[in-house]
Amino acid sequence: MITLKNRYISLSSEETEEIGRIIAKTNNRTIGLIGELGSGKTVFAKGFFSELGILKKDVTSPSYIIVNEYRK
Repeated sequence: MITLKNRYISLSSEETEEIGRIIAKTNNRTIGLIGELGSGKTVFAKGFFSELGILKKDVTSPSYIIVNEYRK
């Protein structure tokens, strides 16, 4: 993973998931995920929500969804 002034560059799906966990620890704002199919949005979301206590298996793809709400 490469970090430059609050920007993260992932080189693998494991790193993308870790970036999700890092952002969940440090950000209390609304996050929008934008990207092509297969760009890692779901992998990021699984890492993000796992840090908040949501099981990875319960996180679904954000593609084609206007809003996903997750509750503990």
